[in-house]
Amino acid sequence: MRLLWWLVGAAVLGGACWLRFESIDWGAPFVYHPDEHFVLQPALEIVRSGDPNPHFFQYPSLLIYLQAALVAVLRRFVDAPLESNYLVNGIGPWDALPSQWPFVLAGRLLVAASAVLTVALLARTGARLQDRATGWIAAALLAGAALHNQSSHSLTTDVPATAFVVACLLATAAQPSRWALAGAMAGLAAGTKYTAGMVLLVPLLAALEGGAPAEILSRWIRIGVAALAAFLLSTPYALLDAPSFWEGLQAQRQNYMAWKGQTGNLWWYLRELYDRGLGPAPALLAAAGALLLGARALLAARGGGRAALLLSFLLPPLPYVAWIASYPSRAERNLIVVLPFLCLWAALALRWAGDLVRPARLGAALQFAAVLAVLASVLPSSRAFNQRLRAPDTRTQALAWMRANVPRGAKVAREEYTPQLQRGEYDVTYVFSLARQPYERYLSERVEYLVASSNVYGRSLEPPYIGGEVGRAFYETLFGLPLVQEFAPSPAAGGPTIRVYRVPLPPEEHG
Repeated sequence: MRLLWWLVGAAVLGGACWLRFESIDWGAPFVYHPDEHFVLQPALEIVRSGDPNPHFFQYPSLLIYLQAALVAVLRRFVDAPLESNYLVNGIGPWDALPSQWPFVLAGRLLVAASAVLTVALLARTGARLQDRATGWIAAALLAGAALHNQSSHSLTTDVPATAFVVACLLATAAQPSRWALAGAMAGLAAGTKYTAGMVLLVPLLAALEGGAPAEILSRWIRIGVAALAAFLLSTPYALLDAPSFWEGLQAQRQNYMAWKGQTGNLWWYLRELYDRGLGPAPALLAAAGALLLGARALLAARGGGRAALLLSFLLPPLPYVAWIASYPSRAERNLIVVLPFLCLWAALALRWAGDLVRPARLGAALQFAAVLAVLASVLPSSRAFNQRLRAPDTRTQALAWMRANVPRGAKVAREEYTPQLQRGEYDVTYVFSLARQPYERYLSERVEYLVASSNVYGRSLEPPYIGGEVGRAFYETLFGLPLVQEFAPSPAAGGPTIRVYRVPLPPEEHG
């Protein structure tokens, strides 16, 4: 059995590598993910200016600093500028130049590596909490989780933060001597993604186990001091530039408050976990495991067992999900940091169910069969996502069409999430949303083409978000212009819908 579980472990880690690194270069040489720029651009500026202050605090700084380190190494081998000057390049202030693509790829590889490390750490955590089989079952479930796999392909904070979340779980399960380490991992989790700091609840709850009040207080102090120190080491300008840090936090909060009137978010998040976060079968197993874990904790409390430790692995995700659901905006990526908890719950449910079967070898065989069945139900969605990344993006298709059909030098206005037209090819005007300028201004500037993206105009039409009623009115006017070409997502192409409109000549210029 021991050899068999080692083989399972090798298969799980191999599968995690395969899924996470497959299609990692999607979109090349363009950066199409809407959030990768928020890591890349501050990192480029740090290396270019030599100023370690990222001057951007809607994200914490650890991943930005790691990306800056990659840029500093690669700049010796990559012939690319360290800034994306709109006035020079005619692209958006947060866009990346095609020549900067190697920097993005290096960051994505780092994120994918952290994803595989997370799977390995979760296997070790389950082994500490219960046994080796539990660990590898949980790791297998996380390796197949579509939501974790999806974010592993982008230079974003959620997956690296989850690696520190699991490191905190592992340090907590390996007690009694690693309270400070658990706190430090929680601090680094918060230094990668602010909300991942919720994992600090895990060692704080576990520290209640078997100690006098003075001993519990001592543990809490070690955990808290280590967490604060790790966070400040990873995001030092939270202290050194406190006003800007506070501004960034407020700006991020405003982003989450943007979608006014949206309700039912808790149910939406639960559906996301069921449909895509884990998949139906693992989600049901996780629910059963949570109930069993709670029951085991109650029994342990009566019998002098590890009740606090069990509860520390059960309770923290519950207020966290309720908290993120209290904001009007929805972002399924916020669920990634709780996936390891759910995978552990599901694994414990399988293990405890298997223990009821006799003989023991039959129980173990049924567990293997159950894991294979569960993975068979969720792996297709992860594979389908990877294959979809290989499909051409609508922005790439639109760029190729425009180069073939729009005369060079034509005056074009484009908004965010549209093809990156370089100024050497066209006379480009960039605005985040075309609606930020009145239609009459495009006429007075003799703009010939307007290029719009559903990622922008969709947020002006339903619900009103960008520009309010003024934005809605602009896009209604825009949609009345001659539509030259449209590129819509399909099974053969991902990305937003791109529309190219021809601006009619003023009446005095006809003839």
